Amino acid sequence: MNPSWERVQSLFLEALDLPPEERASFLEATCAGDAELRREVESLIAHDGDPELHISEALQDTAQSFFESENVAGTRFGVWRVLREIGRGGMGTVYLASRDDDQFQKKVAIKIVKRGMDTTELLNRFRRERQILAHLDHPYIARLIDAGNTPQGQPFLVMEYVQGRPIDIYCRQDGLSIPARCRLFLKVCEAVSYAHRNLVIHRDLKPSNILVATDSSPKLLDFGVAKLLDTEIDPGQTVPAGRMLTPDYASPEQVRGGLVSAATDIYALGAILYELLTGVKAQQIDSHSPFGLERAICETDVQSPSSRVGRDNARLSKRLSGDLDNIILMAMRKEPECRYSSVDLFAKDIGRHLKGRTVSARKGSWRYTFGKFARRHRFGLAAAGLVAASLVAGSWFAVSEARHARIEQRRAETRLSQMVELANHALFDVHGSIDRLPGALDARRQLVKTTLDYLQNLSKDAGDDERLRKALGRAYFRLGDLQGYPFTPNLGDTAGAMKSYQASADLLDPLHRTHPKDAEAQRFWLETEGRLATLLEETGDNAGAITLLRNGMPTAEALIKLPDAGVDAQQILGEFYQYLAEAEGAHDFEVALSDARRYLEIFTRLAERYPDRSDFVLEQSSGYSQVGRILTRQGDPRASLENYLHCVSLREGLVKAHPNDVVYKRNLMLGYGHVADTLGSHVVFSLGDSAGAHAYYRKTVAIAEEIYKADPNDATAKFDLAVSLQRLGMMDIPASGTAESLAVLQRSATMLESIVANDPKGLAHKKQLALTLEYIGHRLAGLGRYHEAIANYQRSLAMANDFLAADPTDRSAMSQAIASGRGLAAALALSGDREAALRQAQATLARAEANLKDGADKRSGQRHAAASNMELGSIYEILAKHSPGPQQKRDWQAAREALGRSVSLFETMAADSKLVGFDADNFQNSKKLLAEADAHLSLPARNER
Repeated sequence: MNPSWERVQSLFLEALDLPPEERASFLEATCAGDAELRREVESLIAHDGDPELHISEALQDTAQSFFESENVAGTRFGVWRVLREIGRGGMGTVYLASRDDDQFQKKVAIKIVKRGMDTTELLNRFRRERQILAHLDHPYIARLIDAGNTPQGQPFLVMEYVQGRPIDIYCRQDGLSIPARCRLFLKVCEAVSYAHRNLVIHRDLKPSNILVATDSSPKLLDFGVAKLLDTEIDPGQTVPAGRMLTPDYASPEQVRGGLVSAATDIYALGAILYELLTGVKAQQIDSHSPFGLERAICETDVQSPSSRVGRDNARLSKRLSGDLDNIILMAMRKEPECRYSSVDLFAKDIGRHLKGRTVSARKGSWRYTFGKFARRHRFGLAAAGLVAASLVAGSWFAVSEARHARIEQRRAETRLSQMVELANHALFDVHGSIDRLPGALDARRQLVKTTLDYLQNLSKDAGDDERLRKALGRAYFRLGDLQGYPFTPNLGDTAGAMKSYQASADLLDPLHRTHPKDAEAQRFWLETEGRLATLLEETGDNAGAITLLRNGMPTAEALIKLPDAGVDAQQILGEFYQYLAEAEGAHDFEVALSDARRYLEIFTRLAERYPDRSDFVLEQSSGYSQVGRILTRQGDPRASLENYLHCVSLREGLVKAHPNDVVYKRNLMLGYGHVADTLGSHVVFSLGDSAGAHAYYRKTVAIAEEIYKADPNDATAKFDLAVSLQRLGMMDIPASGTAESLAVLQRSATMLESIVANDPKGLAHKKQLALTLEYIGHRLAGLGRYHEAIANYQRSLAMANDFLAADPTDRSAMSQAIASGRGLAAALALSGDREAALRQAQATLARAEANLKDGADKRSGQRHAAASNMELGSIYEILAKHSPGPQQKRDWQAAREALGRSVSLFETMAADSKLVGFDADNFQNSKKLLAEADAHLSLPARNER
């Protein structure tokens, strides 16, 4: 029996309040041998604090709808009557209410726990918020007025209703000066200091939690995530209860899950003041993945506020440089112990700055101290300075002009850099918030178009500025991913992606050549080359992909030796081996297998060294998959299956740990598909286990359907579902299931037709369509609809011929051409078109035997020749059954000759290694047809005696 959600959630929240090292023993005791309950709780713990689950503000409303409170407008709670909903928080819904008796009139805000979240633990947390607020009575903190329980037992708080605007919006809309913003901020510091003196920290300070009321006084809201330091009020709370944070204002210790303290609020206050004074956020977050957040918040130094304002704000930059720069940067030091030791000292420095006095955040020097003194006594010193000033005025003017020119140049560069940064934020922050929303395709497409236009204009001004070249190169790289990188959600624009990756390569190539020791420049260039190679391989240019990758390999191997390369260098080297294995796999199995094993080796080592890096585990699983695919092509399905099962095991673990991550789900779907192919596919070497293949194909379709329904406009999801349906439809079926199988294949073909129409350069899409058309032909022929079958076979064969015209060495295209040609010949024979059937069967056999003589991939050539001879023999038998006297005997003789060659070739193959899958099936079929031909040829001879 599945554990109740309330029980799971209660244990999850209790576990969060424990140190990580104590959680396992806690679950061992509380779950009491209930493995299912423990798995559910551990899954939630694994995701706690994962920004991927909260990255998109656009998804918050959808998530909150699970716990949406009922409409309580008009309901009375105590003496308060609800008027309307005014907001929602993490646990509660907030309503505007008014006093509903004869005592007096007053509007308040009522916060109620949302339905579905009123578990025992969450109610305790809500009551804890009530207790926290009861201890706080300050003019700049929203006051607790009343409290109680709803008739359903849900607790509620009645709080002071604040009509106001968030502090950042208030400062911007009212055009407050820098001193005015600082004075307003000092009031906020006063409120936070008061809370700290009462042993309460807020933990989620941000502009939206600080409203400025109509009387221009600030009000701090939402102490629901605060942590009490007084153990009498909040017993047992010695570590953070989960990572409740807002990344833009979160401190390094919050991101790392460390112990929070008053220094955490000081860091957030520094980030708020930074934003109030500059208009931009202090922490420049490019990615909301766990590692992206840790890199941006814990490892990247905050830039000084004065350096972040634009070219047109020279006065503001000058106003911020010096004291305010140093005050804010001290508040936002990475190490908590290096920040201000209290909010009061932070506020004291701001006050001293406003009064023109020295501040503790700046190191003392006689120039700094004298400067402060001079500004306070500027009139007394003015007369004395006038004479000296006149003597140096001429020299100063010349120096000032030169300095002004340099400043303007730096500002222009900074402005351009900020514009590139804006494009990057558009691609990651905005697109990241909508890329998984159903129906968002048009918005995503428009975003990409706008960003592309923007980047093209910026590129004209990049010139030789290496910093801008890097930024623009990365922006084009990201744009290419959104347009058409085939292994992530994309718009299906392969041609557009190719252009963007090429633009990235053009921008980064000079940096790659001139700065061989610059790890970042080398890494960016290699990543772009890898993307280009992937698209070249996807569009059929394997030779071009291999050349690109071989040329880049020395750089990849050199990168790992650079002192500041980091683990990314190993990752890129491993990916290059993967790309090579994929490209070489169409031509040289041995080389491809060697590259695939090197790829697997690198990421197995990385996954062991960094067990918390799930992306390394995913790459390790892909290494097993890559080795499995090449072993399949070599005709060793048992070894292939062993690798695929390793792959699936790792991916099932990832999905269990990240159940809402579409990338991990998709990769598990692909893994299931490979296992199914190896068990019983008709297009690769398999073990002939149809029942096992059916089971795994159905798992594949189930995941593909789920991902596709989440966003039907995602080209990757659409392609995955089409191929999953195709594989399921290709399986062996009883005669009664032919019509159902045909319907599945036709749905696959319809989806593939749409994908190919939208992205005509996608070779992989076209190849899957050709295969689907072949099997539609098989099903139609099975239903006796020969003319429709012929049309589908002809189209599939024409597509395969086009592939071979572009690349005569393309083995998969050769296999498709032979298979479609055989099917077409059989359908022509069954339709009664003798001449066309024989002409097609003989042409197919000639192509197969020519392929055998070439000597490339001997076993594949033997298989094609054996199967083509079998097909020719089968067609002669069909014709013989409808031929008149003498012709009938000639047809049976021709059938026997062709089938004898087929059996002989299969016997040669069996001598080299055991026949499995469709090879074994075809061998048995050839022997059966040969016996039938012998029987018919011997019958007339006996009659003649």
